[in-house]
Amino acid sequence: MRIKRPRHLRGAPLALVASAIVLLSACSDAGTGDEGSGATSEREQNDSCYELGWKECPDEPYPFSTPLPPAEPTAIDGTYTRVIGEDIAGAPGKCRRCPPYRLEPGAETLTFDRGRFFVEHEPPGFRSSGHFRIDGGQLELFNDANCIEFEGIYEWDVSSEVLTLDAVEDECPFTRLRQRFLMIEEWRTAEAGTAGIAPECIPPSEEAAVTGHWPIPEECDSETKA
Repeated sequence: MRIKRPRHLRGAPLALVASAIVLLSACSDAGTGDEGSGATSEREQNDSCYELGWKECPDEPYPFSTPLPPAEPTAIDGTYTRVIGEDIAGAPGKCRRCPPYRLEPGAETLTFDRGRFFVEHEPPGFRSSGHFRIDGGQLELFNDANCIEFEGIYEWDVSSEVLTLDAVEDECPFTRLRQRFLMIEEWRTAEAGTAGIAPECIPPSEEAAVTGHWPIPEECDSETKA
């Protein structure tokens, strides 16, 4: 392939032309990285994103029935996780056509963030989102795409790095599926990990935790399978 030299380099050796092109390319790439004092953190991006509203912010759940709540910190804010084993997912009453609140083996995440909540199964699993408000010890869920006409009210508490949810009222179909999903297994704060769990009750691998295929000691109940 023949390289066409820039006018101001015509007559110069080809090696000099190539060096100039490489230098120009390096200069054009400088300053385009994500690092540096001008980088915006993910948290800051979310802060500004929520303020834009659902039309401009891809992370903002749609306000199906209720206006967007203010993006203000709440006492329940945080990320909570758990692992659902085969024993729970295969129990009677399972629903194979009810995403995202059907119980599937694997890791799940429940996030509360300034009036927004997000449910996510282990990728590439199902995801869901909606809005919430806190009134003392009560949590109210709304604008859930899977339960547009039904708000859920729960008593909530976070202690010893465990989130406890107790339904007061939640008619979300089918057969109160969301209520069953949220309450069937405890949620631990993301920072907790396996803290407080006896060593013999910790699965030897992620696969073992998901499938339940490991010699589980009798003294280890389902709450320790994290």
